[in-house]
Amino acid sequence: MIDCAGVTEEYGKKLAGILTYVLQRRLDPEIVIAKLDEIEGVPPGDEPRNLTTDQGQTLVQSLMAAGKPAVVWINADPDSPEPGNYALAIATRLGMAGWAIEGSQIRRTVPAGLEDIHGLVLVVHDEKTPPEKATELKKALAAAKIFVPVISKPDLAADAALLWVGKRPVLNAAATQ
Repeated sequence: MIDCAGVTEEYGKKLAGILTYVLQRRLDPEIVIAKLDEIEGVPPGDEPRNLTTDQGQTLVQSLMAAGKPAVVWINADPDSPEPGNYALAIATRLGMAGWAIEGSQIRRTVPAGLEDIHGLVLVVHDEKTPPEKATELKKALAAAKIFVPVISKPDLAADAALLWVGKRPVLNAAATQ
C-alpha cells in the first residue's frame, strides 16, 4: 500500500498498475525512466493540449515516410472546445501527409464505450491485430512523442481505425486545485 497526499484513489490505481507492469515484465527502471522522459506531458493548469511545431513536423514526416496514405476516423469529445481543437491540430497534420479523415470531418460525438476515456486513444476492431494504418499512425504519433494506447472495439470494421480525442486528462487532485 502506498499513501500519497494529493493523488486521487483513481490515479493511485493507475500508478500502481504501471508499477505492476514494470515489475511483471522485469523492466529496467532506469530504461523506463529514460523512456518516460521522452513523453510530452499534459500542459500545466488549464492550458489546452496542442501540437508543438516539432511534433507536427515529426508527425507529417513519419506518416509520409511510412508510405501509402490512409483514411481514419477522428472523434472528439463534444463537451468542450479543447478536444476538438486538439483533434483539428492532429487532423491538419494528417492531411498534410496525404491522409484523410473519414467523412472529411472530425465527429463531435462520443462512441459507445468511450465515455469515460480521457486523453487520446486509438480504437480498432482487435488491438492484437490492428490494421496497418493504425500501426503506422501509432508509430508516427510516438515519433512525435505522443503515446497513444490501442484498445479494441469489436463493433468496428476489421480495417477501421478511430482516433478518440477525449477530455483533457486530470492527472491528480493537486492538478485540479
